[in-house]
Amino acid sequence: MNFEPATPDEPVELKQTIAERATAGEFTLTDEYDWVVPITEPAPGRIAIGTEIVAHVWRAWETELRRVGFTYPEFVTLTTYSADRVGEWATGEASWDAVVADLADRVDELGPTLVADLSP
Repeated sequence: MNFEPATPDEPVELKQTIAERATAGEFTLTDEYDWVVPITEPAPGRIAIGTEIVAHVWRAWETELRRVGFTYPEFVTLTTYSADRVGEWATGEASWDAVVADLADRVDELGPTLVADLSP
């Protein structure tokens, strides 16, 4: 698909809210459960990044996304695959450019599947 849109402005006003959601989505298991699943470091849970950042990127990329066949609901689905990277950006572990690159890569990787017409 070769999706290469311009980088949207960094939505710094969303960082704190998303960081709180990302932190709430982390979990660790206590030592008493180590025999079940040996996790010793915090592991990402299901991070709900929220619709604000999805809408922000959609507004910046809408023309290009529609050109390659995306609707807004399909883009919302796609962003769930980048939730961990968005959480890392919000907590200072990744750059905004890394988030944008991850989303663009997901469009290239998953776009053909998500926008495929499966009707008979």
